[in-house]
Amino acid sequence: MANPQKYQGRLFQQPPKEKNIMDTENWVLAYEVPALIQGTIAQQELEANGIESQIVNQQDSSNPTVGCIQIYVQSKDLETARQILEKTKL
Repeated sequence: MANPQKYQGRLFQQPPKEKNIMDTENWVLAYEVPALIQGTIAQQELEANGIESQIVNQQDSSNPTVGCIQIYVQSKDLETARQILEKTKL
């Protein structure tokens, strides 16, 4: 457990750093789509086929027409994921 630190007269514990799933080097970009709903559909389609995926929203927060939604998969699943998403025709 982290050591308590004094901050403005109160003690607090540093929360443990959460492991970010994307910190590993095994994740690769499989597909890009223009809208979040398409990314969600893609993720559900991959999940239905047993492929773990992550969505990264690269859209501009003030103008969602700028940028894209990226779908990442484990490198071992890349070719299968691309085939599944091509058939889905997002």
